Amino acid sequence: MAKKHETQVTDSKSLQAGIKKEDWNEYEIIAQGNHLIHKINGKVTAEVIDEQPEKRAASGIPGSAIARRTADDRRVQRTRA
Repeated sequence: MAKKHETQVTDSKSLQAGIKKEDWNEYEIIAQGNHLIHKINGKVTAEVIDEQPEKRAASGIPGSAIARRTADDRRVQRTRA
């Protein structure tokens, strides 16, 4: 089994400073094989390399879960694959 590797890509304070509190934020997920990069407003927030081929899905439909503060906050402006 592959080992888990973690590296901090940004600190929490810097990340929070880049998030718009009362406006739209752009959330981007780049998936290239087993390499995933998550960005908010162009800033890398997480980078994952899945080294467990026996546990990962090689195909399928991508999905996301969105946390919300109110019923009106459930909005996705645009997605593309």
